Amino acid sequence: MRDNLMFYNIPEEHDENCSELIGTFMERNLKIPGAKDGVKIERAHRIGKRRRGGHRPIVAKFHSFQDREKVRSASKQLEGTDYGIGQQFPKAVQERRRILIDVMKRERARGKTCTLTVDRLYVNNELYAGPEVTWGKRQQ
Repeated sequence: MRDNLMFYNIPEEHDENCSELIGTFMERNLKIPGAKDGVKIERAHRIGKRRRGGHRPIVAKFHSFQDREKVRSASKQLEGTDYGIGQQFPKAVQERRRILIDVMKRERARGKTCTLTVDRLYVNNELYAGPEVTWGKRQQ
């Protein structure tokens, strides 16, 4: 998962080639010139079940970590759009992040500075170790 990125809200097409779709997306929306040929994607596919009115995310595995980071840093171009790009994490990390995002919102509302790095939350530059955070479970 280290070389993977998730692409959100890209419209689905019948018989699409996700690698080409991502290449076109990188050139048009991320303004990365020559991305179709220059950024190597080993494979790309949609994940999840099809559903009406929604677009399944695309997971793309990049040939190199440097290409992945180039695309990830260019994702700032997407601010204010419906599109999104994010890292792919294992389920345990996703669950922990979900909990920490709730905590982060609460702490930011209190005026504190928060940074979420993978599965660690820093509040005012100190590692958060609150009672609601345990691996794999939400505390009530």
